[in-house]
This record gives sequence, structure tokens and C-alpha cells, in this order.
Amino acid sequence: MNIIEILGNVGFDWRVFLFNLINFTILLFLLRKFFFSKITAVIESRQKIIEEGINNAEKAKVDLENADVTRREILSNAKDESLKIIEESKKEAASIIEKGRSEAQNQAEGLVKKARQDSEKEKEKIMSEVKTNIAKIVTNELKNKLESNVK
Repeated sequence: MNIIEILGNVGFDWRVFLFNLINFTILLFLLRKFFFSKITAVIESRQKIIEEGINNAEKAKVDLENADVTRREILSNAKDESLKIIEESKKEAASIIEKGRSEAQNQAEGLVKKARQDSEKEKEKIMSEVKTNIAKIVTNELKNKLESNVK
């Protein structure tokens, strides 16, 4: 048994095969002449569009990562700046409180000093009046004693 007989037994016909081969070759020639260049151009343009899309997506990803890094830096700087402002505010508030305490203490000391001075003046005034009154009383008593002795 040769191969032609085997192929014939399974229904293979050389004439149909040859006709199909010729039709395929003609179809291939026509497709190549009229459509392959257009199809290739469309495929290449779509491939370029896809590559540009991929490149744009990668660029967008890099830009997004850069924006995220920038956002983190800005947030970090803002946090540092806010902490610095808070610290400066606390120092300024402490300074104002200390200044107020100092002024209040100075005023209190001034009031105490003035009160002591006023108290001292009042004491001197009272002592002067007491001395004057004692002197008058002594004078009156002496006068009365002298008058009673003279009578």
C-alpha cells in the first residue's frame, strides 16, 4: 500500500487539492496586493496608539508618584511649620504671662510701698496730734495746778 491509495481510501482527491491550492494562492496574492498594506498600516497605527497609551499611562503613573511625594513633602512641611508656630505661640504666651506677672508684682509692690508710706505718714500725723494733745493736756493740767496753788 502506498500513500496515494491510503489517501484515496480516506477520501482525499488530488484534483480538489490542486484546485484548492490554486484558489488559496490566488486569494493570497489578491489579499497581499490589495489589503495587506492597508491592514498593516491600520495595525501599525493602532500599535502606535497603544504604545502611546502605554507611555502616557507610565508617565501618568510617574507623575502621580511625584505628586504623591510632593504632597507628602508639603504635608510634612506644613506639619513642621504648624508645630513651629504652636511652639512660638506658646513661648510668646509664656512671655506675655510672665510680663503680666512682673507688671502685676511691680504694681503690687508699688501699692504696698505707697500703703506703707501712707501708713507711716498717718502714724506721724497721729503721733504729732498725740504729742500736741499731750502737750495741751499737760499744759492745762499744769495751768490748773498752778491756779489751784495760787488760790
